[in-house]
Amino acid sequence: MIRHAFLAVALVLAVPAVAQDAYPAKPVKLIVPFPPAGGTDVLSRAIAQAISSQSPGFVFVVDNRPGAGGNIGLEAAAKSPPDGYTIAMGQTANLAVNPALYTKMPFDPLKDFAPIALVSSQPLIVVVVATSPYKTFDDDPAVGGELLTGDA
Repeated sequence: MIRHAFLAVALVLAVPAVAQDAYPAKPVKLIVPFPPAGGTDVLSRAIAQAISSQSPGFVFVVDNRPGAGGNIGLEAAAKSPPDGYTIAMGQTANLAVNPALYTKMPFDPLKDFAPIALVSSQPLIVVVVATSPYKTFDDDPAVGGELLTGDA
C-alpha cells in the first residue's frame, strides 16, 4: 500500500516540477492533523521517508497539528497557499464525520481540498462483550439488520 501511495504522491508532486524548473525549491510541509506516534503520523512519516529517499530533492517536514478531531490541522492546510508546498493527511473522520458533528467547520472538505491519493484503508468492526445477548445486528430489535442492509 505504501508503494502505491508513494507512486501517486510522487506523480502529483512531479507535475509542478515540469511547470517549474526549481520545484521543489524548499521542503514540502506534510500536515498531520493528529498527535505524533499515532497511526496517521506513523503512516505519514513512512510515506514522507519513502518519497524523500527515492526522489532526490524532495524533502518533507511532518507538521503535527492535533486537536478538534483533526479540524485544527486541516484548517491550517486549507489556509495555506495552494502552491504545492503544503499537503495534509485527511481521513474519513475529519473530512466526512466531523461536518456532521460540528455545527461550524473551519474549512469546507469539498471545496478546500483536492484528493491526491488513497494511502490507507482500515476495516471497521463492531464488537460487544462476549456475554452480551447481541451476536448480530439482527439480535437488536431497534436495528433489525437495517444498519447492514440499508433498508432503513
